[in-house]
Amino acid sequence: MIGYLDAGSASMLIFLPVLLIGLWIGSGFIGRAIGKPKGLGTAGFWLGFGLGFIGWIIVATMPPRVPQYMYLQPGIIPGAFCTMCGQPTAPSARFCGGCGGPVGQK
Repeated sequence: MIGYLDAGSASMLIFLPVLLIGLWIGSGFIGRAIGKPKGLGTAGFWLGFGLGFIGWIIVATMPPRVPQYMYLQPGIIPGAFCTMCGQPTAPSARFCGGCGGPVGQK
């Protein structure tokens, strides 16, 4: 009979689109997980969401984003930071004002 769907076919018509949409969104979250340690979480999500595994490769090869606060605060030289928590510090500081750890240069 034309147009008749049994229970198995009807459930597959619902299951497959839900599965594909879930995989598509999941691909975005994998891209976010790859990009987040580099400061590229949002870009990683959208690249993974839009391009899939190609977006993951692009995010993995992108250079890390430099935080803007390192350039906006007077008296802080990029590269002067706490070795314990990574917060920027004044060039003359010997200890971090945030955690009390020693300050080093990278």
